[in-house]
Amino acid sequence: MEQDADKRSPPWRHFVIKPLSNDYRGTPAEHARRMILWVSAHRTTSVEKIGEIIWELAHSGNPPMRLLLGSEAVESMPDKLRQTIEEVEDWKFLFTDDADDT
Repeated sequence: MEQDADKRSPPWRHFVIKPLSNDYRGTPAEHARRMILWVSAHRTTSVEKIGEIIWELAHSGNPPMRLLLGSEAVESMPDKLRQTIEEVEDWKFLFTDDADDT
């Protein structure tokens, strides 16, 4: 019986991720659960390495604003930055001096 529970609730290191109760559906807790399950299934970066990185950054004088964990995150960041720059360019007219005249 306990083995069946492990199949439904995969272990996350020393935690067991239990099924979500109805009270938590549609909340940040549901999103966090999905993310943990996704990471545990894909494991693009080792959990131990992530822990070491976070520990080191928490004790650094100048940590990065965004923490990219894994090669997929690093590879996708230039596209995300390009999208952000394009969005700023599309909407910067709202913040020009001409907009103050209205």
